[in-house]
Amino acid sequence: MNIESGSQAIQQFIDDRWETRFLQSIKTFIASPRFTGTPIFSRQYEFEGLMESFFICALNYAGTQLRPNLKHVVVGGPVTFAGHQLSITHKF
Repeated sequence: MNIESGSQAIQQFIDDRWETRFLQSIKTFIASPRFTGTPIFSRQYEFEGLMESFFICALNYAGTQLRPNLKHVVVGGPVTFAGHQLSITHKF
């Protein structure tokens, strides 16, 4: 399975929409405490796995510009997204 994010994900979806699961506006979905994951081609992907894939893509795209100085990635909250009045924390 090929995992992309950002403009590369959009291009992959345009090129092969029948074989691509496109997750749009994921920040909107993860703001809900009810969001625990999503099925992608008959396999369930949990929140942590989705975020891990996103960050791996981001690190790969950043290349050597980011990696030499990167020691830790902190993901969590409280966070507030547009349209939602709640705070959530996800720990990896």
